[in-house]
Amino acid sequence: MLPRIDTFKAAIFTKRLVVFKETFAELGCGSRDFAVVWHEAIAGRQDEDIASTFYAFLHKVRDTKKIVFWLDNCGAQNKNMCLFTMFAYAVNSKET
Repeated sequence: MLPRIDTFKAAIFTKRLVVFKETFAELGCGSRDFAVVWHEAIAGRQDEDIASTFYAFLHKVRDTKKIVFWLDNCGAQNKNMCLFTMFAYAVNSKET
């Protein structure tokens, strides 16, 4: 016999693991793609989490002479002070 669950919707509709991905695609012949994948237990989709994916990408391609970012017009993720501050830090950092 199965146990009776009074709040059966809490048992049936449980939250699943949410996964986020940020993709950086290189244009041209012999291009390399770079994807940063994380789940909600590591980080969310706050502005500092999105900025950290760009910082991880800059560490991956730090010897590249020129990098151009084409971003969509999403103000909550791409056009914020956290991302601009991270870019200013990365340009002036000796690590990148």
